[in-house]
Amino acid sequence: MSRDNFVYIFDICGTLYKSNTTFDFLNWLFDNDKKFLAFKKIYTTPIWKLFNKFLRVFFSIDLTRVLALRFLKGYDKNLLLEKAENFVIAFLNERKNTEVLDALKKLKADGAEVFIMSATIDVVALAIAKSLGVKNYKSSVLEYDKSICAGKLARDLLGRKDSYLENSMTIAAVYTDDISDVNILEFAKEKNIILYKKTEKKWKRIIRKKKWKVNLIKY
Repeated sequence: MSRDNFVYIFDICGTLYKSNTTFDFLNWLFDNDKKFLAFKKIYTTPIWKLFNKFLRVFFSIDLTRVLALRFLKGYDKNLLLEKAENFVIAFLNERKNTEVLDALKKLKADGAEVFIMSATIDVVALAIAKSLGVKNYKSSVLEYDKSICAGKLARDLLGRKDSYLENSMTIAAVYTDDISDVNILEFAKEKNIILYKKTEKKWKRIIRKKKWKVNLIKY
């Protein structure tokens, strides 16, 4: 089978960029919003982080994310996309993971089918895809009523990327730093894992247990 029939999947947050792009976008967008800044003081406290981790682990609920997205309620989708495009230029371009982006660009130049998959919100994923010249992307999707954001998600990819893969896809390679991408790495012929100190031990345990042959990219 030729490589043209394969897909090459790249995660965004922590993989293409050193960024949690949803929260960095919100922090960037609402940097002068007193209500958001007050909320940020709360969600960055150790007690809140522990509580939110408990909800995520046992109930698959990221309450911080749910509440943060409410600040987007009432925004027009086109305005959010415009802001997201500015965010890519002003913020993300300073936080590139060059080695991973170079791999994406080389594959794209060679005519490979590059696919971006991320739990980030749709306007940010689209802005990133446009900036990289990538036509295929899947992300979480904000809910809209006649282009006005409802401040919540209509579709969430967090921990569920595998459910949005098409049966016809043959995964040639995956590039990710996200532990929850273990399920799609299982199907990848080539596994490229981006390592940070905070997740290095956990990834190495998984790799040993799975007996995977992987490419490690350390940051």
